[in-house]
Amino acid sequence: VLKRCRINNRYIPIILSIISVTVTVSWILISDKSSAAKRIAYDIFEGCFQGILISGVSVYANQLLKQITKKK
Repeated sequence: VLKRCRINNRYIPIILSIISVTVTVSWILISDKSSAAKRIAYDIFEGCFQGILISGVSVYANQLLKQITKKK
């Protein structure tokens, strides 16, 4: 979707990271019913880490697909 928009390709990984971290942190905080500050801090850290992994995998998958289908 971002490739089809008029967004410079160099900003796509940053945008993906922001979106995936935001969604992942939100999801983890909503699904964890604990209200302890230590647990909330851990959830935010875990959400950031998972969001970065998700955005990295999406960029990796895109590049892998390009390399596999690349005509020589």
